[in-house]
Order: sequence, then C-alpha cells, then structure tokens
Amino acid sequence: MHLDKLFHTLGYFTVAALPFLAFTTRTRAWRAMVLMLPLGIGLEFLQQYVPGRSSDVMDMVANTAGVIMGGLGGPWCLKVADSLIQQINPGAKKEP
Repeated sequence: MHLDKLFHTLGYFTVAALPFLAFTTRTRAWRAMVLMLPLGIGLEFLQQYVPGRSSDVMDMVANTAGVIMGGLGGPWCLKVADSLIQQINPGAKKEP
C-alpha cells in the first residue's frame, strides 16, 4: 500500500470520526458521516479538472475505507473521550 493511500484513509477516518465527538446525538453524527462518502469520492473525481492534478480510483477507495472505518470507530472514540473526561473530572456529565 502506498503511503499516499494510508494518508487518505487516516484523513477520512479522522474526519468521519469527529462528528461523533462534536454532535450531541448519534443520529446527527451518522448523517454527517454518511455525507462524507460522496464528499471523498467527489473531491477526488474533481481533481482531474485541476491543472497538475489527477483523479485516482484507488484514492476514492481509500477515502471510502477511511469514512467507513471512522464511522465504525467513531462511537468507540466517543467512549474513550467520555472515559478520559470522567477520569479528569469525575462529576462531568456523560454524553447520551
């Protein structure tokens, strides 16, 4: 696997996991995450129209894989964040 594909995957993993930390409901987080699928594919497709850039199907696959992994890992990231907050501030309110 090329390092470029790894960066695509990690970048989109991060972007897809962030809504689970940012939104107060998981429904909103899932909606935001699902909207990232066409974003990752669309941005890669549009690169073919930018001088000096090219579109790569494998980058689209890496972007999609990152979004899916971020969506699956997002709830886990939320649990870890809640756990860390509880350790730092035991009286803090847990997310629903």
